[in-house]
Amino acid sequence: NLLTYVNAWFSIRLNHEKIFSFYYLFSNWTGFLPFLQDFLIGFCYFAQNINSALLTMDRFAATSAVKWMQVWNKNWWLIAVVLYISTGVAYFVTAG
Repeated sequence: NLLTYVNAWFSIRLNHEKIFSFYYLFSNWTGFLPFLQDFLIGFCYFAQNINSALLTMDRFAATSAVKWMQVWNKNWWLIAVVLYISTGVAYFVTAG
């Protein structure tokens, strides 16, 4: 959440502050930094949704049955990696 807030703050809010004009001149001079920031804003928003889904799955596994908790404890990292990679690729492909 904090990374999303800071990135959005740099990209959206601070472009109206005159004291940070040097940063925007530098980022426009580099050419790729604005695109990277825009990508990171969207990806971090997706990451927040993924984390919410992972917390929901964890709570479901904890309350449902012992067998599901064992499966979840063994495979949670694989599910998280698959969700993050698929979200990053989908966001990039849809011109995020």
